Amino acid sequence: MSVKCISTAAKRYTKAAFDLAVDSGSIQTLYDDAQAFSAMLNASDELQVMLTSPRIGRDEAQVTLTAIAKKAKFSEIFQNTLALMAAKGRKDMVPGFLAALEGLFAAHAGQVTAEITSAQALTAKQSDALMATLQKMAGQTVTIEEHVDDTILGGLVVRVGSTLIDDSVSGKLNRLRRKLVA
Repeated sequence: MSVKCISTAAKRYTKAAFDLAVDSGSIQTLYDDAQAFSAMLNASDELQVMLTSPRIGRDEAQVTLTAIAKKAKFSEIFQNTLALMAAKGRKDMVPGFLAALEGLFAAHAGQVTAEITSAQALTAKQSDALMATLQKMAGQTVTIEEHVDDTILGGLVVRVGSTLIDDSVSGKLNRLRRKLVA
């Protein structure tokens, strides 16, 4: 299940669960639980519907998520977080919670993900050179997620964390248009 934007509330649940795992020394367990639940979510249309359907109330969602978590023998931290999210009417934020956890795990391991958008697919040589440059800039291990979008006309759009570098032709044309209009 793809997540485009992670809500502030989902990030709070993520940070709380992650901090509890750090304090208790169970980061790997939380990571394993999140990976297993993500796999379940991706494999089950019914689970996806349960999380997104407004027809399924808080109580039913809490019972369902708790049963799944117990049957899968997830850690207490993971079970309680899922149950709390359902009880507070935040079941629809579970995919965002999982995506944010993935980001925290990567950051904890000294890794960062760079989203690269280009008009054409990058060659292996270009990708390697870009990765080396980004690793120097970030001072961390960089994983690249490449996207092709021909509407940018040429160049690259790079997002690393909250930093956006728009060196695309369409971005340059838009900046030029704003300067000419102003």
